Amino acid sequence: HQDLTDNGLDFNVDGVVPGTGGDNPGPPVVKDFADNDYYADFNSEAKTDLVDAAFHFRWDAGVTNVDVLASWQDFETFNLDNRTPYPGFNNRFEIQLDWETTTAELRFSDTGDKLDYIAGIYYAKREIDGFFDIDLSGTNLLGPAGGAGDINALFANLTFHLGDKWDLTAGARYDENEIWTKSNFAFLGFNSIVDDDVKFDNLSWSFKLRHFVSEDTTAYLAIDNAYKQGGFNNLIPGLLALEMIFPELGDVGREMLLFDEETSTAIELGIKGNALDAQMNYSLAVFYQEFEDHQLMQPGNVTALKTPLGNLNALFANQLTNAEEILTKGVELEMNYLLGDNWDLGWRIGFFDATIEKWSYRFCEGGEEEAPDQLFCPAGGGDPLNVLPQWNSNVQLGNVRPLSPTLLAYGRLNWSWQSAANYTRATSRFDGSISTLGLSLGLRSENAGWDVRLWGKNLTDEDYNVAPTLRSDGDPAFDQPYGGRYYPGRQYGLTLNYSF
Repeated sequence: HQDLTDNGLDFNVDGVVPGTGGDNPGPPVVKDFADNDYYADFNSEAKTDLVDAAFHFRWDAGVTNVDVLASWQDFETFNLDNRTPYPGFNNRFEIQLDWETTTAELRFSDTGDKLDYIAGIYYAKREIDGFFDIDLSGTNLLGPAGGAGDINALFANLTFHLGDKWDLTAGARYDENEIWTKSNFAFLGFNSIVDDDVKFDNLSWSFKLRHFVSEDTTAYLAIDNAYKQGGFNNLIPGLLALEMIFPELGDVGREMLLFDEETSTAIELGIKGNALDAQMNYSLAVFYQEFEDHQLMQPGNVTALKTPLGNLNALFANQLTNAEEILTKGVELEMNYLLGDNWDLGWRIGFFDATIEKWSYRFCEGGEEEAPDQLFCPAGGGDPLNVLPQWNSNVQLGNVRPLSPTLLAYGRLNWSWQSAANYTRATSRFDGSISTLGLSLGLRSENAGWDVRLWGKNLTDEDYNVAPTLRSDGDPAFDQPYGGRYYPGRQYGLTLNYSF
């Protein structure tokens, strides 16, 4: 059982902060993202109450191993987001969702000189009960939303040992899913009632060939066909309640009420192993993946959704839609090296590129539209999928040194770097590369069971907002502020551990 409460400061602004001038004739506060100040009337709050139980029985039947697994989970969540971080403004986003999930699995497996296998059946059922209370600049949208879904699956995975140098693995999984949703949203006296269900089925597969080049080196080729079920968006029925006032949004709501299943095919080629008398280990992988009906969220800060009744972008938060074709590709390299008895050096670097090949039902990202009422901006032909930096790297230097037979000192220096934003639209002011440092120093007593560690994160006090949007809800007498996420700046801490 877990009972958790968190007050996250998710939203941040850079520029003139509306509502901070008070009764004075002077201008309001001007701030930077990195100031880490928060001016809203109340903090966001998230609560989680989680209860779960699991059962696992294993029986060696001689010719096979039989596993029976079952689980039950009750997951209650409450989220209250303050979407407008200014004093005197009200843009409240409150969601309560209660999930109850039951799973069962029967599995058969065995290993041998020529063949390893695992096969079985899987069942899961999930029931959802929720309530939404959303305030868009004083206009309230509220109502219950619920649903249920089940998963029925058959799976098998076989590994053939083709001599001492080769392994061949093949797998398949067949899924049947059914999802049901029901909601009743009220807005300005209008109601939107949705009661619907949908079914999905799919056969996915995998293939992997491994070559043991030597005792220390393995090369592999993997091809996987994956599947992710579709479903219903919980907030979109609220959009249908606005159709009497904004008729054009009715078609959008009906189009996005349901999102389709996603399929993908991935190819990965890699090599991993040890070298220099096992002082160094390494791995290198190159991958390519094609998605069909990729599930993703619409761009944010859509100008056409900023209405006199409030910013309707909030109704699309975390709601999924489908892009017809998406491509991703990249490379990852990791190396770890032991420098004598006390030092170790690790390095990771990765490149990741995600592009849109076809996305017809795409909203215009703020600043992309040619007219304020333009909602759709289709993309394709290799357009970037997101603003995320394409290059990321991390270097760690660690040291462990005995001070006595029972006392150990240790430390680790951590340097991370990411390249500039993939692209920016509102401004290029924040799109540079980011480099951060972290450091930890500690003492550990193996006999006494205690451990003391002093640590620091982001010692260079960097802000991670690389492509913020330009808000439109600020004071019209001043330049509009940029909107982004709240990230902690420089952090210090002391961790005490005692084992008994």
